[in-house]
Amino acid sequence: MIFKHQYIFAFLIFLSFLSFCSGADKLPTAEDINSVIEEAGEIINGFWQESFDLRMRCEFAGKFLTEGDRLKLLELSKNAAQNLHEIIQKQQKFIDLVENYEGDDWEQRYGQNGLWRKLRYGYDSSRCGQCLLDSYRALTSAPQKRNEIIRQTVSQIEELNQDHRPDIAKARALVLIARLEPGYKDAALKELDRFNLFSDVYRPTAAEIEKMKLLNEAEPKNIQLLIERIEQNSPDSYKEFLTQLIILQRKYDFDSYIKTIDRHPEIKAFFCQLISHSILNCPDFVIGAFETQMAANYALQNGPDKHKELLIKLEQNNDSNSPLIDYAAAMLLLDTDKRKAAKLLVKASQSHNKNPHPHLKIDAAEIAKFAAIKGYELYLKDPNYAETAAWTFYNYREIGGEKIDEDIQWLFAHMHIDNFDAVTGYDILGGIQKRGGKYSKKASLYLASQQISSEAYKDSKQRLILLQQFADLLSDHNDCCFYNEASGLVNNTLLQIENFNKDPNTIKNCLTIAEFLNQCDNQPLTKLLLAEAILLCPENKQIEQVKNLVSQAKQGYNTDNLQLIRCQARLNQETGRFSEAALLWGKIAASLDKAKENETINWCWWRAKYYQLYCAYEAGENPEDVSHVIDVLRADRAEISAPWEEKLAQLQQNLTLE
Repeated sequence: MIFKHQYIFAFLIFLSFLSFCSGADKLPTAEDINSVIEEAGEIINGFWQESFDLRMRCEFAGKFLTEGDRLKLLELSKNAAQNLHEIIQKQQKFIDLVENYEGDDWEQRYGQNGLWRKLRYGYDSSRCGQCLLDSYRALTSAPQKRNEIIRQTVSQIEELNQDHRPDIAKARALVLIARLEPGYKDAALKELDRFNLFSDVYRPTAAEIEKMKLLNEAEPKNIQLLIERIEQNSPDSYKEFLTQLIILQRKYDFDSYIKTIDRHPEIKAFFCQLISHSILNCPDFVIGAFETQMAANYALQNGPDKHKELLIKLEQNNDSNSPLIDYAAAMLLLDTDKRKAAKLLVKASQSHNKNPHPHLKIDAAEIAKFAAIKGYELYLKDPNYAETAAWTFYNYREIGGEKIDEDIQWLFAHMHIDNFDAVTGYDILGGIQKRGGKYSKKASLYLASQQISSEAYKDSKQRLILLQQFADLLSDHNDCCFYNEASGLVNNTLLQIENFNKDPNTIKNCLTIAEFLNQCDNQPLTKLLLAEAILLCPENKQIEQVKNLVSQAKQGYNTDNLQLIRCQARLNQETGRFSEAALLWGKIAASLDKAKENETINWCWWRAKYYQLYCAYEAGENPEDVSHVIDVLRADRAEISAPWEEKLAQLQQNLTLE
């Protein structure tokens, strides 16, 4: 029983062995043959596509610019060569099986249907592809390894040459080896000449390109003929040929290169990448104005923040003052260096305005406007940059002319007034006023306010005219956005109202404006301005309203506020409470006496002393004592501001009549 089981087990092992042997020697079918040919093609084409950028970078620069590029191409060629080697082994096995098959149906299986020829052709093509991959391995390997690979590859090529069938992959491999080892140059040229008899586009074109690269020389007309041939035969299918030819044309016929590349936007975009890569990785890379613009435009279109290093290098070497480069670099620096960005924008607008750049689609005036905006933002962040900001505005005004943006014009007018050049600021406002735009009346209000408070219009009829103008403007343009201007105007006018001899029309205009202010705002200052204007009116005094306004103003001011004290003094004076009024005017004089003296303070001090003495006299003080005080004041202070010399003299004269 035991022996029976042993025989059965041995028989099963024998059957398994037969099955294994029959499987191992299974004849390849048409599907098998087609499959390995397709796999080989996919490996070679996959390498060709994946390595395209790396190979073109090397051809464009004439060398590997980075160690990373070399190692990446080495990795791609090594992996592809290994995978293809496995396919070649399969193809060799299929060839052995078919050659050793002696069945009567051999002709039917492999002869009549062309499978044998297809298998052999595919095998040879794969081996040619292997030579090409190995030549790239040689190109990217270290010198000691390179020689060994070259020797093996040349041996394979010589073996393949025995069938005398030209193959472009084999020819390319030999050219690449010849470029590494010049001793193979003649053999490579001989191999390339074999494609002259072919009538298709692909092989003769490929051979011509390889010959130009090998000889390192080319006639511009021949390059142009090849480019035209490709353009007439579907350039999309021959992208690599076209790219290589344009690289050659760049080297031997730059003017034609410019025209060609402009006809092919997709390839031009790729060349922008090649140029950018070379700029970044090759310190001695020579680049002209045209390609500089290409690189800058590429960076601008694809996001300046993604090409920071490139734009910095372009800007540093912008000898041609390209507005495109300056503009692109400015876009990059907007968030990190606003000052430099603004300066570059100004520079770009000036050069673009002088010589418009074809690839910079934005108008010079728009660039200048953008520069002014960034300049103003810089000023808002740090007022120390006011002059830099002003420079951006002057540039915008010069380029934009009368059509510059009113909002920007308005902002810069006030920046000048508030900082370092009020004269220029008001000049800008004058331009706004003349434009008749949305800020025209507002500018008029500012100009009126400035003129009324200026030294040139004191005690003049013109000042009264301007106050009238301001009151009229407010009635025509009753907008609370003028609050600051209006309050400043009334405040400055009421501060020295005696300079106008308390002119009724002037006071009326102040009252009109103060009433407007009171409708706009509930601030203590507004209450005081209206109260004082009412008190100064020669008729229809609303005393109760004034008392109410002063009471409300007290809630927002401390008791030492001179404007509040002045209004209280006038109120007491108006209601016949002269003793209280004299004390308040005296308090003002005492406070001003401690202040640093200037013309305005001196004027206000004499007013306070005058009204103090006047109210003291009205309150019943001894006229001789009051007159004596006036004499002492004159002796202590030789210079008396007008009109107080005249008023004190009149008061003293009235005292002597008592």
